[in-house]
Amino acid sequence: MALTGTRLARCSDEELLGRLKGRFTCLGGQGLSVNARVDAARKTAALDYIKWFSTKETQTKWAANGGFTADTAILKSDTFKKAAPYNPLFEEAFGMMRDFWNIPKYDQLLTAAQDNISSTLQGKMKPEDATKAIQTAHERILRR
Repeated sequence: MALTGTRLARCSDEELLGRLKGRFTCLGGQGLSVNARVDAARKTAALDYIKWFSTKETQTKWAANGGFTADTAILKSDTFKKAAPYNPLFEEAFGMMRDFWNIPKYDQLLTAAQDNISSTLQGKMKPEDATKAIQTAHERILRR
């Protein structure tokens, strides 16, 4: 089964791959955000952190110490490429990145996955049951 647009389609992996032209990769990670419901002091502190962490100087140091960055100039730098043996591959993969989950129902899909994965990690649910619950929730969400 594959996701095409906003509907669930039944097709083989070969059919899905045939629809994608070129080379793509999907890289994980989470963006930084600030909860709108926190008090003003915490909001200011969070925004100050994001501003600091996003600076060229901080991202350069972060990359030199093994962190990944989304700053393309830093990704292309020799400093980044030499910081770890896998960094040149990351820089190449970053250029092929494509968001395969860019659909309006993404938040609902992510919540269903996170809730069940968390239950598994906390010992409240077997991995097999969590996988089935995620599949059921995703199909229900996508078919609405």
